[in-house]
Amino acid sequence: GAGRSTVSGLAVDGDERVWVADTAGNCLRVFSAFGREVDLRAGASSALPGSIVEPVDVDVQGDRSEGTVVVASRGERLHAVQ
Repeated sequence: GAGRSTVSGLAVDGDERVWVADTAGNCLRVFSAFGREVDLRAGASSALPGSIVEPVDVDVQGDRSEGTVVVASRGERLHAVQ
């Protein structure tokens, strides 16, 4: 996507997709092993339960069929699990 981006955390899932915590873009970006952006998880403007706000790190366990994504966020809301 266009605009400002800051890579602050990376993780690779079982499908070899690269998950990027983009703090400045307020989102999680997912790239294929070939570098193509294949998914974008936009962050929320406020810290609602389960929302992603200013992600600073990401960890992924598993793959698309069965996996867990853990996101560390900046500010009062310290983490969210998606």
